[in-house]
Amino acid sequence: MSSEMDEILQDFIVETEEILEALDEKFVELEKDQSNKDLINEIFRAVHTIKGAAGFLGLNQIVDLSHASENVLKKLRDGLLSPSPEITDVILESVDKLKILVDKVKNNDKTPEDIDSLLTKLKKIEEGQTPISEPIKKDEIKEDPESKVESEAQREDKKVASVVSSNQKIDTALKAPLKQDTEEHKDKPQVEKTIRVDVERLDTVFNLVGELVLGKNRLTKLSNVLADKYPNDPDVINLNEAAEFLQLISTELQTAVMKTRMQPVKKVFNRFPRMVRDLARSHGKEIELIIRGEETEVDKSVIENIADPLVHLIRNAIDHGIEPPEERKKLNKPTTGKIILSASQEGNNIVISVLDDGRGINLEKVRKKAVEKGIVSPEEAELLSERELTEFIFHPGFSTADKVTDVSGRGVGMDVVKTNLARINGSIDTLTQQGRGTKFTIKLPLTLAIIQTLMVEVNNMVYAIPITSVLEAVRIDNSEISSVDGQEIIKLRGEILPIVRLSELIGFNHSNGADSHYVVVVQSYDRRFGIAVDRLVGQDEVVIKSIEGNIINLNDSNIFAGATITGEGKVVLIIDIPAAMEFIKQGEAQYV
Repeated sequence: MSSEMDEILQDFIVETEEILEALDEKFVELEKDQSNKDLINEIFRAVHTIKGAAGFLGLNQIVDLSHASENVLKKLRDGLLSPSPEITDVILESVDKLKILVDKVKNNDKTPEDIDSLLTKLKKIEEGQTPISEPIKKDEIKEDPESKVESEAQREDKKVASVVSSNQKIDTALKAPLKQDTEEHKDKPQVEKTIRVDVERLDTVFNLVGELVLGKNRLTKLSNVLADKYPNDPDVINLNEAAEFLQLISTELQTAVMKTRMQPVKKVFNRFPRMVRDLARSHGKEIELIIRGEETEVDKSVIENIADPLVHLIRNAIDHGIEPPEERKKLNKPTTGKIILSASQEGNNIVISVLDDGRGINLEKVRKKAVEKGIVSPEEAELLSERELTEFIFHPGFSTADKVTDVSGRGVGMDVVKTNLARINGSIDTLTQQGRGTKFTIKLPLTLAIIQTLMVEVNNMVYAIPITSVLEAVRIDNSEISSVDGQEIIKLRGEILPIVRLSELIGFNHSNGADSHYVVVVQSYDRRFGIAVDRLVGQDEVVIKSIEGNIINLNDSNIFAGATITGEGKVVLIIDIPAAMEFIKQGEAQYV
């Protein structure tokens, strides 16, 4: 196959995958609003586009299946059929099969797929035979939503990404055989408004910009040193002006390149309507998923990491949160439960929330389970606040479910949510009211590659702490440090704050002998603690570099999230705040 046909085929695969992903959401929306003719027309045109492009490329099975689906959709469009859940099940099954066929094309797998039984079902629907009404069984959901979201989110590294968004959905070469069906496109020149770039190329450019930022920082540092030494030297003055201009341009370039990596969270969100619909049917529940803020943009590295936590949270809401219709009716609630998935940008963070109007978390049950598992004593459990109790649901192996289902109840999932968010400097907050519902709020950085840090010094070595985790820094005397059961603490404005000495975290078990220290107060998972350091160096913007292999400290704790290079050309390790908090928790968790 020629390189030109390879490119056309690649465009077909990318665009068809995007169309099929969007169809899941459109069908769920159609079930709610069956009279929406515009939506039916959109679905029809989407399937027609797939059929035409597949026919151009000679992909016969895709043509046959999309043609059979198109016939049913035409009946829906003409009002001869109504989109009942049973008919929608069959059409969605054909969408799933089309995804499999496209995946075979992508992997150059030429073995035929069995589509005969599905074609028969579609033919019967076209002829007016209504499918037998059977709810989806839990073991018959075609694809595990969790693995689906994970695989589709990670596949972005293996395919291509849109650099500029537009309404053009397919390459001009693919549109050519379809023009005869669309009068409005005649005599209008097709102008390309997008270009597709391999993600690896974008990553290379982004890494080079990162190196440029490091070089800019070093040049700025050197020019400042020279300006202090020779303030009236004209060459030094010119050098400073050039460094300032470079700083301005590099910042704008950095912003521009970052924008090319920004993607709307819709890329993840639009996969959940189908998941909620299928799981709700399998559980005999009526659930409406409301999505807000789906156009909020975030770096693709963050997009790749939020899919899995959201899957766990939404599945948990379906299984534990939303009550069955009969139970909701008895509680004077609408029989249809609601899950609201929303996203917004707050400063340099993206905030994602999952809210349900279900039964809420039974905190007394949580308290009882925590005691049964030996996490806390009965006396300690009675003193815990509601916020402290909700934290137990993220404890490994913790579950309040009375029975295990295929969705949840094994005590895994929520701890994975917290662990995965910790890896990307994210946090999660829980707010619940029994009988009213639960809200999980996730806060994430917009990008994981370039961050602001607070530089600190310990034993004459400099380390970086992500500024997003820093609340404040205070100076304390050694006399202000107390110890309770082996955990060092200080009193800060009347509040007990546990602290950890950074020197001990990195393997130095001796003090520098100073009479005072600085304590950097940080926050992780809405819990505060202090990191004791020798000196505060200053704030700096750094490019995070991954560390090859593991750095093992003398205390066997790996508390580094990566490394960076300073303006002086020195390598500085970046402290992983959640990992540092785990070190505190090994002492006295009740103080955190």
